[in-house]
Amino acid sequence: MNKKITILIVSIIIIICVIFTVFLVIRNKSLNISGDIVITKYSLRTDKPKKKVAITSTEDINELSKYIEQLEPLSGREMVKLMLAKEVEVKYYDSISIGIQLGEKRYCYYINKDENISSLARIPDGLYEWIEEKIK
Repeated sequence: MNKKITILIVSIIIIICVIFTVFLVIRNKSLNISGDIVITKYSLRTDKPKKKVAITSTEDINELSKYIEQLEPLSGREMVKLMLAKEVEVKYYDSISIGIQLGEKRYCYYINKDENISSLARIPDGLYEWIEEKIK
């Protein structure tokens, strides 16, 4: 009898651990915490990556996060007719992408899948230089 109770208790503990782990995985996916932060420089007028840099340091991630928070799509009256070549792309986890044309320091192409945004945006002060430094 004592052996059956011990097996039952161990089984219940294992089931609770499995449910908790599954819950955490589902929660992380819903928060888009999966993925990486990668800066990719492309060969001019192609989709061929020339250089990729993974952003992994906590300091760099925090700094980029501050810039990302400042990105806002241009309003209808601010919108400029500008075609940007995607020479550099910043993938911020799985939800945000920033396309930059080297030499164009005022505007970028901003995509936020979570908020269903795909628009031009002003580049926050310092972001262009930060990206340029990382992609050297």
